[in-house]
Formats: sequence, structure tokens, C-alpha cells
Amino acid sequence: MAIAGALVLTSSVCYAQEVTPEMKAGTKALLFTFNGLSFIAAGNFDGGGGFKYYIAEGLAVRGALVFSNAHNTLAANPVAPATGTDGSQSATTAGFSAALERHLAKARVSPYIGGGGSFSVTSTEAKNAVVGNPPPAQATIKNAAAGETINGQFFQGGNTGGVFGLIGFEFFLKKEISFSGEYRLGYVTTSRKDQEINLGGATTTTRVGGSHGFNLASQGLFTLAVYF
Repeated sequence: MAIAGALVLTSSVCYAQEVTPEMKAGTKALLFTFNGLSFIAAGNFDGGGGFKYYIAEGLAVRGALVFSNAHNTLAANPVAPATGTDGSQSATTAGFSAALERHLAKARVSPYIGGGGSFSVTSTEAKNAVVGNPPPAQATIKNAAAGETINGQFFQGGNTGGVFGLIGFEFFLKKEISFSGEYRLGYVTTSRKDQEINLGGATTTTRVGGSHGFNLASQGLFTLAVYF
């Protein structure tokens, strides 16, 4: 809706004038990143809101915060005379990223290069649905080794960080509004949290380990920038 609104408001203006964006020191922009094209390991920290600030002509620093929370109820659906207790899934991801971008042209379509880093923390918890007469104790699993898929989104408990180089472009509808996309080559490492299973008051902890690797992929995010 935000993208459609911006297109409608600016369509009559952007084709009737030559757009020369402001890229001097002190120029500022709010960033609104829309996740939905993909959510890949090397760049899943820019989904959310951010801020961009030009420290010199054509040279900008930017930062972004991401927060995601999901919850799902697993219905027990007991058949009388049995009773049941619903299960649940929940997950939370919080993180940030920072990057430096150098614009190669001060024009309506402005290519840029740069680099940056990112960090995020994810926690998950699940309880199984139980049915019986009376129902047995529920098992609570924190940071399951296999992760949790909630409403189509995958969460893996752990801490993830990385560094990346980037190349992209920014298209200005008008001086105050732009859209951008980019590709990244990055190194990402994940330290997974230990899996904890609690059943009947007894907790079993299992080490899960971690992973790391290089990634080259489309960012998969659509960023709207509003300059002021």
C-alpha cells in the first residue's frame, strides 16, 4: 500500500521533470524495507526500518533495525471423555545492520558500491499438544535443533553475524523519494543456541553447534527511502 501510494503521488511529477538527487554531506533519509522477495542468510537483517546519512558528497552511512515475532497455536482437539491441552510455537528475532555506500553517479538512477556488517539473535520455543484422560505432561522445547517454521517463516535459535560487500542501484522517483535494490557477497557465521527439552520438570540440554559460509545472492528486499 505504501509503495502504491508513493507511485500515485509522484507519477505525475517524476516524468515531467529531470530529477537530480541531493547527495551532499548532511542529506538524510528514512528507510522502509519490505521483506517478502526472499529472506536469505547473508542479508536478512535489513528487514524493518532504518536511517541513511551522507557524510560527504556521494558517500553515505546507513543503519537498520529488524524485529520479528511469530506465534502459532497447535489445537489438541480432544474427543470426549478425553481432555487435552493446546500446544504452541513462538519465535523472536532481533538484530541490526550497518553499511557504507559510495554512489558512482549523481543521477536519477544512481549505482553504488559498499560494504557493511550485521548481527541478529533468534530464540524459539514450542510445546506439543497433548490429549488424554487426564492429558500427559507437555514437553517444552527451547531452540529446537531443527528450528521452527511458523506461518511459513523459518526460525533457527542462535546468534548470527556477518560482513558483506554490496553493489546496487537507487532509483529516484523524485528528489525526496527513491527505491533501491542490491546484491551482496558476504561471510556469515551462526552460533546456534543449545536445545533444551523440559518434560515433567526435568531438563535435557543438547549442544547443536554452528555454521558459517560465503553467500552471493539477491538481497530480496525492496527499500523505500524518504529524504528530508
